[in-house]
Amino acid sequence: MQIGKDTSQLSAGDKYFDNVALTVNGGTLSLQNGQIDTIDVTDFIVNNSSQFLLDINLTANQQSDKINANTAGGSGTIWIGPVNITEKMADGTTSIYADFINQNVSTAIEDVNKTITVDGAIYSVDVAGNRITVAKEGESGGFAYEVINPEPIERTFIIGSNDVTVNSWINGDNNLAGTRFQITGGSNGNSLIGSDIEGIIVKAGQQLDITSVSSYEGFKSAAVNNGGVVNISSTKFQNNSGAENGGVIRNNSGTVSIDGGSSFINNSADENGGAIYNNGTLNINTFATAGTFVGDIVFENNTAKQGSDIYQTASGITNITGDNGGKLTLNGGIAGLGVINKSGNGTLVLNGDNSAYNGKFIQTGAVNDEGEAVTGGKTTVNSGAKFFNGQTTITDSTLEWLTSEDLDYTQAQKPKLTINSGNLIVGNSAKLTIDNGGSIADSVAVELNGDLILKEDMSVSGNISGTGNLTADNIALIVEGDNSGFDGNFIQNKGTTDVNDGGTLFSNVSLTSSVLNFNEGSKASSTSVFKSTDSTVSLISNSANSDTILNAVKNGTNSNLNIVIDNTDTAEDLNIDGTSIAGLTFKNTSEYSGIITGAGNIKNEGTLSVKGDESGFTGKFTQTGASTTVDKTGKVFGGDKNIQAGSLNITSSDVIDYTNVHLSSGTKLNHTTETTAQNTVSSSVVDFVSDAQGASANFSASGVTGNYLITENIDNGKSNTISFSNSNVTLGTTDFTGNTNYNLTDSTLDLSSDSSLDNYEFSSFTTSGTNKLNFNANFVDTADPNVKALETDTLHVASGNAEFEVGKVFISGQENGQAEYNTTQNVLSGNAHFSDDKPGEVVISTGATTSYEYEVTVTDDKQSIQLSATGITDENSLNDMNILEGNRFFQFSIGDTSEYHIGQSLDATAEGDFYISGRSENAADSVLSGAIIDSTGALTGDNGSLFNIADSVKANLEFSDLTIQDAYKNGNGSVIENNSKDAVITLDNTIIKNNSSTGSGGAIYNDGGKIIITDTTFTNNKADVGGGAIFNASGELSLNNVTFNAANQTTGAKNDIYNAGSIVTSGKNTFASDITNDGSLSFAGTNNVSGNIIGADTGNITNTGILNLKGDNSGYKGTFTQTAGTTTVNDKFFSGTSTISNGTLNWYTSKDLPSDGTLIVQNGRFNIGKDGLMAGVSFKKRREKTEKKNYIESRKLNSR
Repeated sequence: MQIGKDTSQLSAGDKYFDNVALTVNGGTLSLQNGQIDTIDVTDFIVNNSSQFLLDINLTANQQSDKINANTAGGSGTIWIGPVNITEKMADGTTSIYADFINQNVSTAIEDVNKTITVDGAIYSVDVAGNRITVAKEGESGGFAYEVINPEPIERTFIIGSNDVTVNSWINGDNNLAGTRFQITGGSNGNSLIGSDIEGIIVKAGQQLDITSVSSYEGFKSAAVNNGGVVNISSTKFQNNSGAENGGVIRNNSGTVSIDGGSSFINNSADENGGAIYNNGTLNINTFATAGTFVGDIVFENNTAKQGSDIYQTASGITNITGDNGGKLTLNGGIAGLGVINKSGNGTLVLNGDNSAYNGKFIQTGAVNDEGEAVTGGKTTVNSGAKFFNGQTTITDSTLEWLTSEDLDYTQAQKPKLTINSGNLIVGNSAKLTIDNGGSIADSVAVELNGDLILKEDMSVSGNISGTGNLTADNIALIVEGDNSGFDGNFIQNKGTTDVNDGGTLFSNVSLTSSVLNFNEGSKASSTSVFKSTDSTVSLISNSANSDTILNAVKNGTNSNLNIVIDNTDTAEDLNIDGTSIAGLTFKNTSEYSGIITGAGNIKNEGTLSVKGDESGFTGKFTQTGASTTVDKTGKVFGGDKNIQAGSLNITSSDVIDYTNVHLSSGTKLNHTTETTAQNTVSSSVVDFVSDAQGASANFSASGVTGNYLITENIDNGKSNTISFSNSNVTLGTTDFTGNTNYNLTDSTLDLSSDSSLDNYEFSSFTTSGTNKLNFNANFVDTADPNVKALETDTLHVASGNAEFEVGKVFISGQENGQAEYNTTQNVLSGNAHFSDDKPGEVVISTGATTSYEYEVTVTDDKQSIQLSATGITDENSLNDMNILEGNRFFQFSIGDTSEYHIGQSLDATAEGDFYISGRSENAADSVLSGAIIDSTGALTGDNGSLFNIADSVKANLEFSDLTIQDAYKNGNGSVIENNSKDAVITLDNTIIKNNSSTGSGGAIYNDGGKIIITDTTFTNNKADVGGGAIFNASGELSLNNVTFNAANQTTGAKNDIYNAGSIVTSGKNTFASDITNDGSLSFAGTNNVSGNIIGADTGNITNTGILNLKGDNSGYKGTFTQTAGTTTVNDKFFSGTSTISNGTLNWYTSKDLPSDGTLIVQNGRFNIGKDGLMAGVSFKKRREKTEKKNYIESRKLNSR
């Protein structure tokens, strides 16, 4: 058994210590229990000075508590404390002795314990070695006498077998004599009772000890300390009444120490301190003086004007200490000033009103044996209690707040609560506000089940638990760590909350007129319940968690919420309705790939990339930052688009489908098309706001030659620009006068788009690069019936510099084959002119009866043309044009030439521009046939091939408004064989049918060039090797509004496509025949595939549009990726790896995924089945990457 600093108490008859080795390392061994005990131990070791408390019976020698030990050792000393005398000496006996241990040990006794007064007798006590001796010195004059008796200067008064009553002081003298006076209660539990008299006065250099008195009562201040030392332990003070201050203790100066087991009950003072008045040092310790625990300390039912329990002046210092769960309970309260220091792991319990205490309260934790601070100790503010109103600091300890009586910040003296470390507990129905510079460190563990209101900037770091309410009231709050474990409510009223890297916001969030920032690496709780009013939520550099955060926010209950996406990428769909979510702002560099709807407000203050379909948003978009870029996977916002700074950049594989772009000064709209379909430009698409100048709307094309129709002059009276590049531009009006400059770069201005002759006026027009002019020319009669002239479209440019090459000249009227036709007026005038003479294209619209070969030249002033007939068209004319280098044409004439037959397979196509066009927009009216005729026009029965472009030939072929049929080739590509990477071939509004080859590409073969096909149908084309319709060995193939009809089982014509290069679709396409893809196939627009898709694992298919699969596609082994749009599966799906990274996958088939297929749904929506349709797909466990696998990773899975 080892005894440390604590007290070990032996009860009567207790044998707990028997037959053990007993080691004392300090502390107290109390054998006092009113009877004589002997304990037997094996070994007795004294390592440090320790106190023994003994009972001694004075009736005979050897009648004291005793320790019998086999051995004794150690270098410590046993100090004998005040002995408890149980009986009187027999008459005639003057002294007795007793051996309290049977071994030789070092012993000692304090002077105060050497003289004892008890039951009217005075005894002297002495200790020598292991023996204690008690001698009777005489009779006592009573308690009042002993107080003022100066001899000896240190003495002890024991309350014996009866209560001690003090009716008065001797000669009114209550000044303590000597240096030390000790009052103990003895073992009989009797009281010290005053008769409403003032207590003992202690002066400097004196010490008063009051120990174990069961009741100390009836005094007007039991002790008045004027500079001395007063020590109290295990004593009950009750029913004392101070005439002015301090009902029990009036500590005017000096030190008062109160140890455990003491209580202060029903005491009062007329002024301050119902129990204690402190102007010096007050030590309250739930340990006894020697460091041993003897019980709690309680203040109860004490009264005073100020400080029911304790009043402290500005000079006062109170030190509250204690360990081992010791407790100090103040049921009344503390008032005054000064400093209160609490340390150790004991507990201070406040049950009363302490709000009149305006001093400092400093609480620190315990210290371990190594001297290191450890969390311990607690102050509990119970229900109904009021806390201190001064400055409170909590460190390495606990503040338990169980009261609804909040800190009162309305007073002139405002409280300040600072919790540096440790724990804060806010109980049910409790309320605590942190204001006036107070703080709670983020290392503090907060258990919150009531209301905690923060009115000062601070941070939390996953340190809050419970079910209460945490309110951030107009402060800057930093959130770090995982706070999702807090099951209560986070309420933010005004102010800003920053959730930082690694931080997770609380589960239940309510914002009012506030800002909430999710910074990089921060998260929202997976169980977030979100509510907001008139607030802003920002995602700052937080792409990784943006979707989950926005999902939590948008699914909350919101009113007038603004969302800010700052340097963040996200794909979460949002409804900016203007009411619940009022606005969305993008800042810095961000990417958005979700879908936005609603009629609220969106603002871009930075650089924004849009990859989602935002056309459903009908509200107002305002740009004040650098740029908004919408790529072909996305669509620009609907509603008004106010571009107040920077540029709006749109790339689209569809035609322009937006309106209301409003450009301010210096801003730009840059639209890039990837389709050959016609884009309409009007003031409903883009305009310049009032007084805007230096703005520009720029329209271009990528991968194709664009087609733009500008329907009206867009002008606000200021200097702005509309430009077109790499495109064909048609005009829907003739008047372009005003202050807007129109610019053309490497494009064609097509004035021949209708059959009428018009005069076009431009106030400002500039060109750069190489540009062409297409225009109408009509044969008209002159005064000479044998001579005809030309009337043409005209173009006048008042300012600028517009230069054109002659492009298509669309001729109407009656031809007569004369040698030269002159225009009645210049085609170009003002600052517009033609470049060097080049042949144009003769395109007759109506009224021609014969066909001639023509030559077009430019007049000397380079502002008009001359047209000359050089011969009559025959079966070789097409080949003549084909082999001619430069700009040339071939056109069908009205009358008997609706079907043109060749005289032989065409020779190699020469370099330059070659236009082949029909006589009307009905492609069936003009037929180019591969059936060969002789010079008489009779069919020979043979079929030949058409256009053949050799390697490195720079050719531009354009086919429009005609049918090409019946071509045959012993080799590749009967209609077109292209082997040049420098060739560009365009088919617009054509029908390609009944063509065949013995090699690859029944109709078209391409190896390296670019083929653009628009509004075209392929039917019954056949190749012996592959690609009945098209064989794309390499190069680029663009399909826009193209139909591939199904294979013809009768003829064996598959009419299919083979691709090893690159195919890009736009518009609406139909594939009723098969597709073999070993290269890259990019579906955009709407694509209906009822044929089968097959291909090797080298193939790559992407979808960003609407893709409907109705065939057996299990023969395709390559990859499939969807980044936007919808794919609908109605039959067997692809083998290989298919990834849905966004958009929708509709699985409307009962046929399972092929066994060697892998389906990965990373994001978007996965619908299995629909109403009235049974569908299914198997889910299997994901295996290692080196194995074949069949699995689904799904974010959203909808099954019906």
